[in-house]
Amino acid sequence: MPKLPATDWDRIRKIFAAAVDFCEQMEALGYSEEARTQSALIDGTKVSAHEVVTSAWSIAEATRYTVIRSRHDADNDLPYVPETARIITAAAGVCAELVHNDRKLAAAARIDYLTTWLESDGLKALKETLEKP
Repeated sequence: MPKLPATDWDRIRKIFAAAVDFCEQMEALGYSEEARTQSALIDGTKVSAHEVVTSAWSIAEATRYTVIRSRHDADNDLPYVPETARIITAAAGVCAELVHNDRKLAAAARIDYLTTWLESDGLKALKETLEKP
């Protein structure tokens, strides 16, 4: 199997940081179901808060398909979902479940376990298994 190209981890971190920051600001600014219809003139067009929020995920979804097409055009289609992509997707799913969830979560110990495992225990085990004898 040919060697896969390197991953731009800095770009991935930047995307996640921007998404988290945007969502955090949504909450801080008081976005809610009741606030969806609030609007303002943006570049001369009346835009609702909900349209802005919908754009946030629509742009992300459209960008994903642009990346997929770009990979295809570069003859870089993936033969399977890489393990790294599965880890990111699973962790993003956990994070999505934490939105509007009490900080005193019954699952806090499991979340801490996941974080610790990814940061140290799992990483240590991976390093040991991949070290050359």
